[in-house]
Amino acid sequence: MPPLRAVIAAAAVALAVTATSPPVHAAAPSDTPIPTYICDRTVAGVKHKGWGWLNCGASRGAPVSGEVYGTFLILSRKESDPALACQQKQRDNYPSGRAQLPDQIIGFFCAPVSSG
Repeated sequence: MPPLRAVIAAAAVALAVTATSPPVHAAAPSDTPIPTYICDRTVAGVKHKGWGWLNCGASRGAPVSGEVYGTFLILSRKESDPALACQQKQRDNYPSGRAQLPDQIIGFFCAPVSSG
């Protein structure tokens, strides 16, 4: 599994490429293989947690319910909300998130992704 910095860098590039498209957070970049969730709102919480909620959808193989393992992105339809890159910690087998679509997606080890 790639380190979180590599995932964030890849996500930042993917988001930057879509900067000329309708809202940056409105859709997952079409050429990224990273499973992606898109919700009406997102927030970066404390202790590396990230949330997406309201009208969430999944793409690129992201599970729609239950535990999520591996790397994934949480994007918002509201441009002022953060885009989040989440991943699973290697030292344990704890999931990287939990999906309950369309209501919410929670990431347990996430970092905001800069689009600029």
